[in-house]
Amino acid sequence: ADMASIDATIPQVLSDVTTQIMYFLAMLGLLCYFLPEMIVVVLLLAWPYNKLVTFYRFPARDLRRLESISKSPLNSQFSEVLRGATTIKAFRKVNGFRKQHLALSEVNTRMYWAKWAANQWITVWLELIGCG
Repeated sequence: ADMASIDATIPQVLSDVTTQIMYFLAMLGLLCYFLPEMIVVVLLLAWPYNKLVTFYRFPARDLRRLESISKSPLNSQFSEVLRGATTIKAFRKVNGFRKQHLALSEVNTRMYWAKWAANQWITVWLELIGCG
């Protein structure tokens, strides 16, 4: 099932990426044809964009990984609670599982907000470069 969904998704994603690259190249070509002085501007802006993306790429990947890692125990605990809800209620351990769930949720929320803050940081810097 997983491989089938991957096999169905990859061609569509590759098609979308190819289409976007072609749109970008067409827009760049038209821009440079009608406004040749923009070639200099594009080349001057390419360097800081590249440096910023290179700087951002690895921490962003690590933050996504950390969020995913923190989400796994949360999902696992949630499914365990669903399967054993009657047993948990019978032994009156609801509060213990609630506290455990809240602790796992807090860790996951911290990772989510770290990733969100990094995304906001890159957004601000890309906009600053584009406006400057």
